[in-house]
Amino acid sequence: MKLTGAMLLGTVLLMFSWTSAAAADLDRLPILVGVEDDIVDFPDQQPFVEDGSTYVPVRFFTDAMDVSLQWEPEDQRVTLTKEGTTLVLNAEYGLVRYGDGTIIEADIPIVENRTMLPYRLIAEAFDYQVGYSSTGPTAHVYTDDFSGGTSAFVAMHEEEVLAFADAREAWIEEQREAAMPPAYLTFDDGPNEYTEPILDILASHDVEATFFTLRGNMYEHPDTMRRIVREGHTGACHGITHDRDRFYASPEAAVGEMDSCYTVMSQITGRTNDAVRTPYGSSPHMTDAHHEAMLEAGYDIWDWTVDSRDWAADSADDVVDRVRSQLIQAERRGETPIVLLHDLEVTVEALPDILALIDDRGYRFEPITDDLEPYNFLTNR
Repeated sequence: MKLTGAMLLGTVLLMFSWTSAAAADLDRLPILVGVEDDIVDFPDQQPFVEDGSTYVPVRFFTDAMDVSLQWEPEDQRVTLTKEGTTLVLNAEYGLVRYGDGTIIEADIPIVENRTMLPYRLIAEAFDYQVGYSSTGPTAHVYTDDFSGGTSAFVAMHEEEVLAFADAREAWIEEQREAAMPPAYLTFDDGPNEYTEPILDILASHDVEATFFTLRGNMYEHPDTMRRIVREGHTGACHGITHDRDRFYASPEAAVGEMDSCYTVMSQITGRTNDAVRTPYGSSPHMTDAHHEAMLEAGYDIWDWTVDSRDWAADSADDVVDRVRSQLIQAERRGETPIVLLHDLEVTVEALPDILALIDDRGYRFEPITDDLEPYNFLTNR
């Protein structure tokens, strides 16, 4: 069956899903597989290349070759037959028996309940020729009835093969990025007049961050608040007063500020989150009673591991140097970088160099989300 563009896209998306858990080290790379003049459609588990061998789901690959298959689950044994030729696979013991009684050892992994085997082994057992093209890449098997070999197959399916190659390269890049450790940029005290240029810089670098905002500033800059959320950043709450005495006056006062802050955020953006950052950090100001009240209200308290002290900096270079020093210290402690910044003019000036610094050290940027385990001074130090 020839794959249409829509079917190929579905195959590629499925390829993304089945490899998501194992792809961080890129040990298994996707490959397009064809039999005779057709691209083979694999409805779930997809073919992959591992250690130089192309593995295919036996059932669907042999279906495309018109090879009969019998599966004996108790023994994890597969018997393949076609025109008097038999091949028996024993996945439990990693053995392959040919019709003439020859037995060889073979790697026969079971992946997502699919028996996998090198395509070359199956093809050659049933007198198919084996071809490979780096375009795609593509693994292809064919009989003498198919003229032109694998190069003709690739030319015949040029559109599909090139689409697969593009999707594969994009997927590999995504997996490489996903394998990088995360770093979290956080901005406090906005939104204000400096938040827009911060958002511009983040957008130009395709970076998402977290903004711990104050209620009054959201009232004054609702369009900026909406932009924060619209562009994929996390909008979170920093309270109302940013006054140490008033915020920490009682557990009820602290929770009340966050409740009110999120009420306004919901009115402006239609979104709320669980993440909060208390003024001046959770320690030493929060008592056990404050902490318990926040947890009972459903809030996740987030502090930081990298303090830029941008609010006290004389220049953008000072901010960058401080972030570099703090980042190295966090790495030595084995801590994930959670970078404390503020919506300030000096931060705008320093931000491109901060992004380059963190990127050069091999991190990927992520916003704080509700599924993460919060980091705070109360429980992590």
